[in-house]
Amino acid sequence: MLGLAEKGVVSDSEADKARANLATARANVANAQADLERANRQLGAEGEENSQIKAALLALEKAQLDLERTVVRAPTNGGVSNFSLSEGFYASAGQPIMTFVSTDSIWIEAYFRENSLGNIQPGNEVEIALDFAPGKVVKGRISSVDWGVDWGQSKQAGKLHKPTIKPAG
Repeated sequence: MLGLAEKGVVSDSEADKARANLATARANVANAQADLERANRQLGAEGEENSQIKAALLALEKAQLDLERTVVRAPTNGGVSNFSLSEGFYASAGQPIMTFVSTDSIWIEAYFRENSLGNIQPGNEVEIALDFAPGKVVKGRISSVDWGVDWGQSKQAGKLHKPTIKPAG
């Protein structure tokens, strides 16, 4: 078109329009090339070095770990108490939702009047009847005897200790 303008075949205004369109087209090409370079930079490195791929792999690993943590495994033989969940309940990290009681090693603390302690020695065998299991007798062995009991909950120096009995088994 510009060659035709020089020969006088088209008007100067038509030639100016063509020059403007050419300048716009060149600018659009330059913008497209810049956009392409920017997109290539955002893609990052190829393969597993790509930051988007690394982020996706990390999200996958976290999801797999979260799924693994939905399974509750008992550390020993035993049972669960204080467990009352309803459908739709979500457990929160760090918040207990049940109590696990191991049957591998049970300790029972018993309180006796001082006059009843004279014949009780560590190592003695005992038979224990518990309110929650009427008719069942559990055999055990005395592991320690202390001569006084602090009925409070604190463990301060100078406080008395509680006696403990370890059932046999």
